[in-house]
Parts: sequence; structure tokens; C-alpha cells
Amino acid sequence: MMAFRSPVARGLASLAGAALLLAAAHPALAQQEDCVAFDPRRIEVQRIGSRWKLVEQSHWIMDFAGRRTEAEQAQRVIRQYGYDHICYIGRPNPSMTYFVSRAQPTTVVIVRHAEKLDESANPPLTEAGQCRAETLSRMLAPSGISAVFATALLRTRQTVTPYAQSRMPALSIETYDSATTLAERIRTGFRGRKVLVASHSGMAEELVALLGAPPVPAIGNEFDNAYVVTLPASGPATVLHTKYEIWDKIVSATTPCHP
Repeated sequence: MMAFRSPVARGLASLAGAALLLAAAHPALAQQEDCVAFDPRRIEVQRIGSRWKLVEQSHWIMDFAGRRTEAEQAQRVIRQYGYDHICYIGRPNPSMTYFVSRAQPTTVVIVRHAEKLDESANPPLTEAGQCRAETLSRMLAPSGISAVFATALLRTRQTVTPYAQSRMPALSIETYDSATTLAERIRTGFRGRKVLVASHSGMAEELVALLGAPPVPAIGNEFDNAYVVTLPASGPATVLHTKYEIWDKIVSATTPCHP
């Protein structure tokens, strides 16, 4: 049986499993519920004829008659709480109407690249770094991460390659060049998904902040830090700062890892 060198590594493995539990905690709509989905980001207040309505493109969601102020207040509440379904009891003339949120949180695992060979411009990983990358891959295996990002440099790409290649089918590693552009891309294009990012000292902490999470300690020259940022459908982002060690023994068919 494989073992971890330290309890903190076991903690990150538990976290990967917890990500699946988090997804399971947002069950699908019960079959008996009569609900219509919408995107809260696209909700607008529009005057149609003499009546003010909440609409999503060509579909209206609620009718406020001549009460524009109430329609605008409802729009703010929907966006604040992340409601994305309107549900009815008894249609076409429902006796009750209510809103629910079924949106999944966005989870971003951010690590610094593993140990690099030297201080040249674009060095590969050392053998220990390769073992750390393999450790990360196995630790995150049950996480459900479906998108992987790295900078153009070899050391970040090699850090996440074992995980990307272990998926079926294998995931492509998408390239980013700044924390600012990546944060915006995750927020707009990867809502509700789990994402793995390999970064650099300084840039990793910057990305945490740009995603809206509280400040985290500087990484410095360490390679064992991991930040797990959770962006809920509504409310502030949170971050868990943990560390992971290289497994005592990872045996590959071609290259044994002996850190």
C-alpha cells in the first residue's frame, strides 16, 4: 500500500475526495418540482407594453405590472443569491412561486511548479520534481478536475502532465500568460467546474487574490504548497492553504521515483 510522508499530504488527498462530496451535495431537481432554468447573469428588467418584467433574452420570468422599482429589486436579489431556477406549484395559475439555486461552485486547485533542475531560463523538472508531479496526479485522481492550465514554461507543464494524461480521455493543458487573464477566464468560462493550475511563486498568490479569496502567505522557494479556492454561485470566495509531500514510493514502469 502506498503511504504519504506526512499528515498534511493526507489532508490534501481528503480534500480531493471532499470535492466530490461537495458536488453530490447539490442534487438534481426533484422530479415532482416544476422548475424552469435561467442564467441570473442575463436577467434584465424591461418594459414590455405598459408592464415591467424580468426577462432573459426573449423569455419573461416574472411580471411586475407597473412596479418598476420592485422588478429592479427582484433582479438584484436574484443576482445576489445566485438563483437560477424559478419553480411553480400548480400551473398555469400557480398557487406558489419560488426561486432556487442549483449552481455548482467553481473549485480551483493552484500549485507552484515542482522542483526544477536549475536556474536556466526554461529548465525541466528534477527527478524529485517528477515524483511530486506524480504524487499530485494520484492525489487528485478522485477530484473530478476537468480543466488544466499551465504557463508556457516546461516546469509548470511537466507538473500537471501526469494528471492530464491520466484522465480518460486525456486532458489538454491550456496555456495562460498572466494571473489576470486566467482569473477572468476561469470566472467566465469555467463556472461550476473544477480546475487545476500550475503556476509560479508570486503568480500563484496573485491568482488567489484575483479570484476574490482572502490573501495567502507567500510561497517563496517552496514546492509543496497548494491553494484550493472555492467560488460559490453567490457569496465570497474562500481558500484552503495546505501542503503536500512526495509519496514515500511511487513506482513507474519506466522510471522509479526515489525522492
